[in-house]
Amino acid sequence: MAYAPQEVVDVVRMAACLSLNLGTPDAQRVTSMVSAGQEANLRGIPVVLDPVGYGATPFRKHLCSQVLRNVRITVIKGNVGEISQLADAGGQVRGVDSMPGQIIPLAAAAAYARALGAVVAITGATDVVTDGRRAFAVDNGHVYLSQITGTGCTASTAIACFLGAEHLSPTLSPASAPAPCPAPATAAPSDPCSSLSPDPDTGTDPSAEPVPDQIVLQPHAIPPATPDTPSTAGPNPSPLGATCVTAPIPSAAASSKPAGDHEPPPYLTAVVAALAYYGACAEEGAE
Repeated sequence: MAYAPQEVVDVVRMAACLSLNLGTPDAQRVTSMVSAGQEANLRGIPVVLDPVGYGATPFRKHLCSQVLRNVRITVIKGNVGEISQLADAGGQVRGVDSMPGQIIPLAAAAAYARALGAVVAITGATDVVTDGRRAFAVDNGHVYLSQITGTGCTASTAIACFLGAEHLSPTLSPASAPAPCPAPATAAPSDPCSSLSPDPDTGTDPSAEPVPDQIVLQPHAIPPATPDTPSTAGPNPSPLGATCVTAPIPSAAASSKPAGDHEPPPYLTAVVAALAYYGACAEEGAE
């Protein structure tokens, strides 16, 4: 919650993750965000950016662009309208909310993730998370999330918490490390940990594990960015539309790296786990 220029750098030095939220922007706050982000970059601290209302006004777009030009972002989380505009894939926003019924081609979101060198998380009825080479859909939560302004900002905070925990985990000794949540294959439906992917330290591929019925944690192949991509949407399409196709993830050897792309960013699994857990908490809280 710090934004005073006199303290943001000191606060970042104490942090495990930095969350930047464009919510109520002004020039001074964005200057502080850039200072905080650059300090986090110097210290290897992950940075989450929520481009709240990007595209609503030219001023907001300009300030967000300043952050993106000057800070290396680890995760950028937005609704369909915000990410569509950032990825030059159209999209509309109404204030800080996305207009209903919008989609963004998965290829466009993946290309933006590769160009930015960040994980892109798109929230909606189905959340989709991609690093440009892999994509996961998280299909839980509650309809109330779409009716209450600010729930997206709360999701960004959840992502930052999960990234901070993963960032610090190598420093935990076995004696001080918290007990791992049970894997989804064995978790009871009422267990708050049942939404989480298996502990990444075990080397378990979350896509290979059974998951609770209320959550879809399915990897998707990234389709080619061509205008004649056939429509292959299943009965429950994601907010990314018809190009979000269930398929095996291509192996690293089989995939090519376009010129100028960054290496795949870390923390993909942590973002998926954060959104799954957040959705499960929303479901429980609404009951």
